[in-house]
Amino acid sequence: MRALECPKCGAPVRGDVGAARAVCTYCGTHLVHAPEPPKHRAGSPAKAPPKFQPTHLLIPLVLVFLVVGGAAALFVQSRSAASSTAGGAAAGKGVAAAELTRLTLASDAQTVAKQFSVTVQDTKRVNATFRDSIVKGAYLSWDDPSHITGIHLAFREGAATEPVLASLQAQLGRALHPASTGGHQFTANGVSLSLSSSLSLNAHALETPGWKERLSALWAAVKVATLQSGEALELDTRRNVLNIDNSLLDLQQLGVKTSIDEREAAVRKIFPGAAPDRVGYSIGLSHPWFKTLNVSWENEAGGRLSLANFYYWTDPKGGPSLEAVERCLTPALKSAKRQITDHAQGKFSLDWPARNGAPRVHATPQLVMILNAGTATQAGWSRVITALAGCK
Repeated sequence: MRALECPKCGAPVRGDVGAARAVCTYCGTHLVHAPEPPKHRAGSPAKAPPKFQPTHLLIPLVLVFLVVGGAAALFVQSRSAASSTAGGAAAGKGVAAAELTRLTLASDAQTVAKQFSVTVQDTKRVNATFRDSIVKGAYLSWDDPSHITGIHLAFREGAATEPVLASLQAQLGRALHPASTGGHQFTANGVSLSLSSSLSLNAHALETPGWKERLSALWAAVKVATLQSGEALELDTRRNVLNIDNSLLDLQQLGVKTSIDEREAAVRKIFPGAAPDRVGYSIGLSHPWFKTLNVSWENEAGGRLSLANFYYWTDPKGGPSLEAVERCLTPALKSAKRQITDHAQGKFSLDWPARNGAPRVHATPQLVMILNAGTATQAGWSRVITALAGCK
């Protein structure tokens, strides 16, 4: 055996005496053994000792190996760098986003600050930074000392927010509508959500019963949309907590002889999430024309069911034309009387008088109204509700 030096990497190369070829075990270079020249005569110039040399045919292969190997190394290095900054996160900065998914809204500021390893600011504010999600930072606030009332999420620069919007729209439907100032917004009886280049949740009416449950439901929807954590909102939550997606057809279950003192139990039995007002309730609907239903009673002892107002959607899809309303209701309510409201502009309203047990129905460009509902028969009431539910 003989030990020689690789001309490429300098590593020792072991080869059998007299062998014509060898391979460097360090860099893989193939070598050939040049025949040893005859011994020089005394006085003649000394010649270089024998050594292994790369063959001419193997040199291009070695170069290809180096180029390809270098490109592969660069690719691996690039993939490694991309993985370490997935989602635009700066490696080593902030806490894991998993901590945000474990956030409990019914917590005080000190508890949340400890969870995120930060300090409380101004006694009721906490800022946290996250390293491994689309959410770069969160700003939390407390108007109720024992419960979070505001959540503001900042997205990473350049992060794609379209999937966030798509997820929220799938969960909240048309109730998440374009805002006049840009972006999208949603409101639900004392709580709100807004989405643009950032996302905010707020409870702005703490005197409203149920605001904690509604804020919690919205937070659950946001976690699905931004952190892919948890389950999407179910229909029961949308109806019974957030008061959206209620079936207009269910309104026929409301007894037309229900008095003002009986209204709470009667309405809650059908629409548990209905938002109360002074003498009635607001009910969010799942209907192609109507966004909201308001039912109200005469404000007096023994007051009867008075009005049911159906308000059109005001989003880009909009509501129906009065001609469409007329076409829809005429088969069930017979012909309507057109009342001119602006002759020069060609504007009018539609009026179906009370008849055959059905209540009076009036339609304008903004809404459809059922008037004096308490004077109708239950069958007449149901006939009108069924007709409205089938409009599209």
